[in-house]
Amino acid sequence: MTTAPVLLLVDDDEEDALILDRAIRGAEDRVQLHHLNDGPSLLEKVHKRGMPPRCVVLLDLNMPRMDGFTVLERLRSSPGGSDLPVVIYSTAADQHQIDRAYASGANAFLTKPGSLAETRTLVSALVTHWFEQGRLPSQTTEEDA
Repeated sequence: MTTAPVLLLVDDDEEDALILDRAIRGAEDRVQLHHLNDGPSLLEKVHKRGMPPRCVVLLDLNMPRMDGFTVLERLRSSPGGSDLPVVIYSTAADQHQIDRAYASGANAFLTKPGSLAETRTLVSALVTHWFEQGRLPSQTTEEDA
């Protein structure tokens, strides 16, 4: 029996966690949601080797204790954190932030959806791409089309 894949949301916004939880319930138990309220909690969990075996981190950028860029940079330089798949999951989506996220070690950058239906689509894409195909969805550029 394989362990259900986990989306680990690191976000101080409880409403985003509730929306993501509702979207995941629509994924027919194919994925679980774990929620941490801040980046230091993620870094501590990684340090203690408490990460689920099949896990993708959804990391918000705008958090009060430590921003997502700092969390990501510390995560990538820590044992056990360098290979962890991390998707920046943020409302901030200007090109400078996207470039900085990738430079800091993000595997993908996804803008938080505005509705439950869009969130369900996002969860489905993450499940299909990462947990079933072993890779994260990538940004499509005009050159790829």
